[in-house]
Amino acid sequence: MEPLRVVIAEEDVSVSQNLASALTSEGHQVIGMAADGEAAVLQVFEKHPDVVLVDIQLPGPDGIEAIRRITAERHVPVIALTDSCAPEALEQAADAGAMAYVHKPGTREDLCAALAISLRRFRDVASLSAEVQSLKDTLETRKFAEQAKGIIMQRLQMTEAEAYAHLREKCRNQQKTMRQAAIEIIEAEHQFLEVLSKDPPSKLRARQTEDHA
Repeated sequence: MEPLRVVIAEEDVSVSQNLASALTSEGHQVIGMAADGEAAVLQVFEKHPDVVLVDIQLPGPDGIEAIRRITAERHVPVIALTDSCAPEALEQAADAGAMAYVHKPGTREDLCAALAISLRRFRDVASLSAEVQSLKDTLETRKFAEQAKGIIMQRLQMTEAEAYAHLREKCRNQQKTMRQAAIEIIEAEHQFLEVLSKDPPSKLRARQTEDHA
């Protein structure tokens, strides 16, 4: 495993020191320590660690809330530290965003296993999120392209195939993505309709009649 920069949030100094010693012996670097929830959040926000260890029973705010705040603002794997085997406590930690947990005081083997699990789960989640975003972007681009194609068909009296070819040619000639070209056409159409609504054809015809009178 590559060396990691770690923040430890643990109220018990002896436990945090033991964890730091175990991490250091494995080649990792402890870049911050905190004894309460508020300090834990600040340490993470300021130092940008690769992984965070958080005792779920930290004082004010508690470890669960600290985990929730950390994972809401930073893309970083969090390991929950606990001296309880209560399923509800571990479930709360997982719901808050923890990727793994270690029962205190925790052996070096337990800690290494938790690090490996949390990093793997974190990367899996990040990969899935990227795939979801990519799919969302693809669907939005297709929606914009269909709308732009309809505008071209109406304005230039083209068939669907001709309109799509025209849109692709615009992308090549102007070195734009399909999304950029489509949005440009849609915005131009909205601007045209906005001008037209302020000065409708009937009003224009009346004005032209007055000019010729």
